[in-house]
Amino acid sequence: MTANAAAPALMSDAVARVEHARAMSRRQRRVASWGYGALFLALVLLSAWASDFSPAALAAGLPRIGEYFALILPDLRADRLFADSETEGSLAYWMYRLDEWAWLLFETANMAAMATLGATGACRSCSPFRRRAPSRPRRGSRPPCGACSRSAAPCPRSSSR
Repeated sequence: MTANAAAPALMSDAVARVEHARAMSRRQRRVASWGYGALFLALVLLSAWASDFSPAALAAGLPRIGEYFALILPDLRADRLFADSETEGSLAYWMYRLDEWAWLLFETANMAAMATLGATGACRSCSPFRRRAPSRPRRGSRPPCGACSRSAAPCPRSSSR
């Protein structure tokens, strides 16, 4: 057997080992992704059970959304709109109680911030499991071949678009 005939056999053996290692790595990532996904689903179901969440409870609470808006909006009345600060339903009455309305607005902003932070945390915790997209070279950059790095001429391998 000559050296030239042994080279393809060694090359195919090396390729087979690399492909086997790659397949095992993909399998491990797939198993880990399914495992973490199952853990996440179990935790979501546990939190839904602990908070007594159900579609029926959600539907029962929908009519109460109006109560919240009734609390934060001032009760202004057209017939008393420009009355003094002692008359309920006037602008002056509401403006003198601006601290109460500002506190409700502050609590609303806190709820929105906490929801945003919670969703960001959940997304960040899932980000290691995202599929990596192949990166594209920047426009005008040269591929890392020896000929291009030593010359100022355009690379013959790159295509101009």
